[in-house]
Amino acid sequence: MEELKTLKEIKGYTDSELSTIAQIAYYMMMQGKHREAKILFEALVAIEPSNEYYYRALGVLAQKEGDSALAIRHFGYAIQLAPQQPQGYVNRSEIYIALGKTKEAEQDLQEALLHIRREDQALSQKAWALYRSLKFAEA
Repeated sequence: MEELKTLKEIKGYTDSELSTIAQIAYYMMMQGKHREAKILFEALVAIEPSNEYYYRALGVLAQKEGDSALAIRHFGYAIQLAPQQPQGYVNRSEIYIALGKTKEAEQDLQEALLHIRREDQALSQKAWALYRSLKFAEA
């Protein structure tokens, strides 16, 4: 049986080419051009479905559009692809907090804190602040 290939492999896209497209999509997202950014990130997912960053970006865009369920799904895909990456857990925990799902948020934050590297101080501070806010709300 022949092994399935990704569109990246079939078309011969390089990591550099895909990275350039992702940078453009990111800049569009930062400029508020969410529709255009979403189109590019969806295309990147189609080309390279194993890249967790693309799913996280789509999660952020869904969150900005107010679609919490879709955002949770995208962050979940990112976590499945790279469970050692803490960003997806932190992003998803923010949505859970907004939805009042404190148990799920706490679990995600605990998992994120296990994987955050020392040099990633900003993410660490954010995760700890969210975690402490949950604990403060319980008290």
